[in-house]
Formats: sequence, structure tokens, C-alpha cells
Amino acid sequence: CNYIPKGISEEAKHQIIGIEAALWTEFISTDKRLEYMAYPRLFAIAEKSWTSEQNLNWNDFKRRTVTHEKYLDTKGINYRKNTISNEERASVQPEAYEGVIK
Repeated sequence: CNYIPKGISEEAKHQIIGIEAALWTEFISTDKRLEYMAYPRLFAIAEKSWTSEQNLNWNDFKRRTVTHEKYLDTKGINYRKNTISNEERASVQPEAYEGVIK
């Protein structure tokens, strides 16, 4: 499994039952911010947990993520857009900076 750290004891390996995608929501006050924080992160978590190490390919993952983003667009789900600059993000996706101390 990709999510079991190298060098961990055999005994400890048997205690690991899967990968975790923790998202600390105490600072997330809106659904829009929650979606922004979750996507495309959940795609990456799924990729890492379901794909064998030798088949992991960053460029292929990025290509496939575009298809997933189109689906999210059709469903009206907010996500972090990788095609815009941070300067543009401040106006297009202000939820990116929600709760951030400046």
C-alpha cells in the first residue's frame, strides 16, 4: 500500500486500515470554503491510496484532474482552481483567504 510509511514494523503495519484525509473544519465557516479546501485534495488522496507506487504519474494525474474539475463545475461545487494566479484568486476565489490571519 502507498500509505504505509517505509520502515514501519510488521506489527504496526497490521494496525493501519487505510489513508486519512483530515480536514480541520473549526476554521471553515462556509460550505464554499469547505469545498475549496476539499477539492482537488480528495482527488489526490484517492490517487495516492488506490494507485500502485509504480503507476503514480503526476502529469497524468493533472490531466485527469481537469476532467474532474469540469464535473465539479457542472454540479456547482467550488474547488481550488489551479489555472489562476494568487493575485487573481484573491478576487475570483476570496474564500481561499477566509479566516487567514494577515
